[in-house]
Amino acid sequence: MFDLVILCHDHDGLNRNSNGVINYLARIFTSIGFKIGIQKGLGSPQSGRAVINLVDLTITPPDYVAYIDNFPVALNGRLLDISKTTVCAPETIVAPGDGYGGPVVVKTRRNFGGIPEQRSRGDRREPRAGASFDWRTITCLEPRNYQVFQSANQVPAGVWDNPELVVQRLYAEVDDAGSAIRTASPASRTPEASSTRSIRGSTGSSAHSPASTSATAR
Repeated sequence: MFDLVILCHDHDGLNRNSNGVINYLARIFTSIGFKIGIQKGLGSPQSGRAVINLVDLTITPPDYVAYIDNFPVALNGRLLDISKTTVCAPETIVAPGDGYGGPVVVKTRRNFGGIPEQRSRGDRREPRAGASFDWRTITCLEPRNYQVFQSANQVPAGVWDNPELVVQRLYAEVDDAGSAIRTASPASRTPEASSTRSIRGSTGSSAHSPASTSATAR
């Protein structure tokens, strides 16, 4: 029996050699004597004293929830729906005619541009960026290039008609060089180490502004 089972979807790329935070923590736990198991998919289910839900989907599927329920302790056990419309404060969501006049960003309702759901269906195509698609039907966007508009009035009509998309107020961190993002330090690979990196553009730039990058956290 494992002390901790890390539960992933069978399409996930998690492995013991990656530099993700969960593997950083797993190495610490292992160093102090904890036995760690990785459950990728639901084949050959493993038992343990605790499980951490690391299923990389916006909504954890019911069969994975049933597996989680077998454990006496579950971390992220109730974090089963992380869609934008569920986890984001209602005041950050923009609707047509609500009076908000600041810059906005168009995102997918699903987490990380809907890419995990696309990959779970076996579709490995790169999501589209830019404006060369039909806003009314698109379900997957490049999350590192969400489109920014200077006001809700500039948002294409098809966005408002698509239930898979949300329009949010743009909250950008700005320094003297423009918009900025915070990144983990490549040298340390530790979750507490971070730095601020400026990127070109600002919230006042065009609809394709790189400032959208500053609002692309998963």
